[in-house]
Amino acid sequence: MTELAITKLLERMVITIIQSLLTGCEPFVIRARAIAKRLHRLTLGALGIALLSTASPTTFASTNATESTSGSGPGGDAQHISKSLVAYFPMNGDAQDLSGNGNHALQALSPATDRFGQSAGSLSFNGNSNLETLYSPTQHLGNEFSIGVWLRLEQCAPQGMAVILAKASRLDSRRGETRGDDEFLLALNHPNYQGSEECSVTVGTAEGPQDFVYSQPEWGNATFASNPLQIDYGSWMHLMVVVHPTRAAFYRDGTLIGEVTLDFSIPQALDEVPLKIGSGLGDSGPSRHQFFGDMDDLVIFNRALSEGEVAAIYLGTRDDSDADGVPDWLDVFPGDSAEQFDIDGDGTGNNGDADDDADGVEDSLD
Repeated sequence: MTELAITKLLERMVITIIQSLLTGCEPFVIRARAIAKRLHRLTLGALGIALLSTASPTTFASTNATESTSGSGPGGDAQHISKSLVAYFPMNGDAQDLSGNGNHALQALSPATDRFGQSAGSLSFNGNSNLETLYSPTQHLGNEFSIGVWLRLEQCAPQGMAVILAKASRLDSRRGETRGDDEFLLALNHPNYQGSEECSVTVGTAEGPQDFVYSQPEWGNATFASNPLQIDYGSWMHLMVVVHPTRAAFYRDGTLIGEVTLDFSIPQALDEVPLKIGSGLGDSGPSRHQFFGDMDDLVIFNRALSEGEVAAIYLGTRDDSDADGVPDWLDVFPGDSAEQFDIDGDGTGNNGDADDDADGVEDSLD
């Protein structure tokens, strides 16, 4: 191992430990220990052992007991941040889903420079474009989930509502069409939309056949929570919403900006309508509720993340030690390009695990 490579690993180690101290976040502890183990494995002997000891969970345990996570990851560590990952779209010039769940979007959009200055590191939505994924059963989120995304905007929802992500029917019940079942959405609202005086972010779930746009009692039951959103136009910001069955928490750049208490609807009749990114409410026109701006690193979880995990995602860098496309902060095996995730937390990556969901049935028969 070259001196330069060792130096880079040590630099990442120091940064990770600082992030652990600042956030009290277990995912950074796990990442620090992974780097330390790699140093030790590469015959650095006492140095690796010292770093492994320095980055122990005892030293950097969360100061907030409510932020603790249960379960275990590889090597007996606490629950990894990737638990219940539904989709991860790096948006490095395309919309491939690297979660392993196959939620790819195959349409082509114009690339844009990302927040790290990397050309073609994000995607540009021009207000008349969107992405529609392939369908998979993992897309049914219920009423507990988390969605995070990096956004760069020049204006807030010029068409009234700008859908970031939705699982909603293509058809429009207001026009008398037979429609499927809406399930959830995340969107921005224009300052003048529905009487609001400022830009806001909205998350919603629908119980049954329901047009999210025209939410009237006779069309079903949907729950919406909104919160004001301060935007620095032309600059990147990280937006995350965490939905619990009885509340929704909104975060900007890793910091809680608001919380709404509501009993969120649980989708009852699930259909195979796929996810749509950048639009998704009805089909009344080519520009209906389209997103306008740049988007990057869209991530979806089928669980409510802790505040520490939200901070970890916001602070996550583009470091990818094994060059497999999944950044180290999300990769359970950052030193192994053949493995990224471990659904059942048994220490064996999904690709090498004959029963990666631990249901007792081999994957070839599942």
